[in-house]
Amino acid sequence: MGKFEINPAESQLVARLRQGQSRAVEQWYHLYQKRLLRLVQARLPSIQDAQDVTQEIFINCLQNLSNFSEQSSLWTWMCSIAKHEIADYYRKLYAKKVLQLLPLSDFLPVNNLHSSTELAEKLECVWQKIGGYYRELLMQKYLDQKKVAQLARAQGKTEKAIESELFRARQAFKEAFNELED
Repeated sequence: MGKFEINPAESQLVARLRQGQSRAVEQWYHLYQKRLLRLVQARLPSIQDAQDVTQEIFINCLQNLSNFSEQSSLWTWMCSIAKHEIADYYRKLYAKKVLQLLPLSDFLPVNNLHSSTELAEKLECVWQKIGGYYRELLMQKYLDQKKVAQLARAQGKTEKAIESELFRARQAFKEAFNELED
């Protein structure tokens, strides 16, 4: 395979964007906005979210334009950034859902976190740390919203045993979260 060559018009546009020319920014935005919005909208639940994420993608692209090496088309590079922004959207959504569903927010110091992405990353570390049975139990109870009786039947245990295990799982979650705070 030969080396990719960016087309000359696109290369000129990139050079003008790097120079900070406002007319170039307008041209670039109008050239890609509808196409990018369609791409994002196909992957997100609402048009409002898609519009917000699309704006974030454009901002992120401008902020990272110095990293564009012109080894692909500008559109391909923008799609790569879009992929990351969409993943961030779902990480943030997941973090919010977890905090809403887990009765842990009363004792977790989430006020120290600067963003939903930071919270999502921290929660992923906590899930990995507690792992195994406690993770599965908390997920079934709070994300799948299963009743203690359902969990007990499924595992062949008493409701009291499940309640005790849930208590220990919440404690393990809290301890893992607090360890990351230190």
